[in-house]
Amino acid sequence: MSAEAAEYVGKAGLSDRISCRAGDYHTDDFGAEEYDAVTIFGALHQESPEQIAAILKKAHRALKPGGEIFILDMMTDATHTAPEFSALFAVNMALTTENGWVFSDAELKGWLATAGFAPSPTVAVPPPMPHWLVTAEKR
Repeated sequence: MSAEAAEYVGKAGLSDRISCRAGDYHTDDFGAEEYDAVTIFGALHQESPEQIAAILKKAHRALKPGGEIFILDMMTDATHTAPEFSALFAVNMALTTENGWVFSDAELKGWLATAGFAPSPTVAVPPPMPHWLVTAEKR
């Protein structure tokens, strides 16, 4: 994925401002205060709440003061029953993965706050997929 991202960054003429780094967020050290931004797209729904909390803490440590995290993922409402596609996807994740599920916006914002972030309002991504973008600034 990192090679593809770097290719798009290069085509956009932003290679001098954006670098892409491949790694395993379970085992790799992200470093300390190295980055202006961290992106996690479509990955957290396969992790347990404990793993999500640990990943967000590592991301917080890796960001420079005032840095931002961008999380794009499927989410549900507080009841975990809507939107319908997200709720059905949660069933799929529960049946096919060890830790997978679909968390709510409130749960994600709680983990972000606990990790030391100040979350911004959630933004719905245009169809067809029911994804939401959450940004949060390092406090």
